[in-house]
Amino acid sequence: MNIVSWLTRRVEQSPNAPALFIGRACVADYAEFDRRARVLAGWMISVGTKSGDRVAIFMENAPEYLFVQYAAWYAGAVIVPINAKLHPKETAWIIENSEAALTFTNASKGDLLIGAGVVGQVVDVDDKRGNLFDNAKPVTTHVHRKSADLAWLFYTSGTTGQPKGVMITHRMLVSMSLNYVSDVDVVSDADSALYAAPLPHGAGLFNMVHVLKGARHIFPAVPGFDPADVLELIEYFGAVHMFTAPTMVKR
Repeated sequence: MNIVSWLTRRVEQSPNAPALFIGRACVADYAEFDRRARVLAGWMISVGTKSGDRVAIFMENAPEYLFVQYAAWYAGAVIVPINAKLHPKETAWIIENSEAALTFTNASKGDLLIGAGVVGQVVDVDDKRGNLFDNAKPVTTHVHRKSADLAWLFYTSGTTGQPKGVMITHRMLVSMSLNYVSDVDVVSDADSALYAAPLPHGAGLFNMVHVLKGARHIFPAVPGFDPADVLELIEYFGAVHMFTAPTMVKR
């Protein structure tokens, strides 16, 4: 069971539903979301990405983050999300430890990783030179994965020591997402997920249930966490889910 099938199902049910937003502006409906993920998955496979390979994501929050996440799953790969606030040397250690051969970045972070000694392929999604993915052949279906296969390596160190990769399977992501609907809140296509916190952490763990239900995914246009901007977006969109840290709530 590959959890990317939830995106496939959503496109079959409501392809024209608005999916990805930067601020108030819709930048992709679900059909375009899925198309971009399939094209990128085709590119990943063309450069040698195989089922079970690790794909690191060292990116600031942006719609491209979700394109990479779902593309990796279409290709049968395991995502390794890394907090974009980490030092490049810390990031390089996680990339090496996870054995990721492919790392996606944005916001000019690629050069920082290369400078820190990352030897695998580093791809900056903001680099438009040569239209890297536009000419790739999109995949027609996702790579089959068993429910017990890895989907996500979640690196965490607690309070001390080197980070350790917590192994999250496709079954675990499905169970967590369905339990969200059961124990946290009902999600519908009238709802929105607002990504004001880093996607490699809790904010990203909740995006799957919102894909399943056809909700909107909102990326603030103002960099960082701006309380006034976030409150304006909540007022504009209405029913909004947002993962926050206590310091964000206080602000």
